[in-house]
Amino acid sequence: MYELFFEEKPFFSNSPKIHKFSQSPHQDSLALSVPVMVVRGERPKIPWNNNEELEVWLREFIEPFEKKNSLDHETVCNVCSDYVELMKQCWNSIPSKRPSFREITQYLEKIYSKLK
Repeated sequence: MYELFFEEKPFFSNSPKIHKFSQSPHQDSLALSVPVMVVRGERPKIPWNNNEELEVWLREFIEPFEKKNSLDHETVCNVCSDYVELMKQCWNSIPSKRPSFREITQYLEKIYSKLK
């Protein structure tokens, strides 16, 4: 979900798109493997910390590439926020608290309906 949405590899991206509102961490990608990071409870960086940063991020990295007369800014913000919230739920360290595939599908359908 992360790579699809952000078009970046999780954990190892030094892209300004991912670190717009924070400093890019200096980490040795050879020293740590992704499975070790996940076991330690680390999750990929979400580029924004609040709705204001999300709006700035969208205006800089997404909207310039959108077709004219496409979705309004508020809809795009809501859809992005919902998608990232679903992604975070799927990352829950307690498996029983993660959504089922049925719940994921229903949530994605709800998100998709906002795009119509």
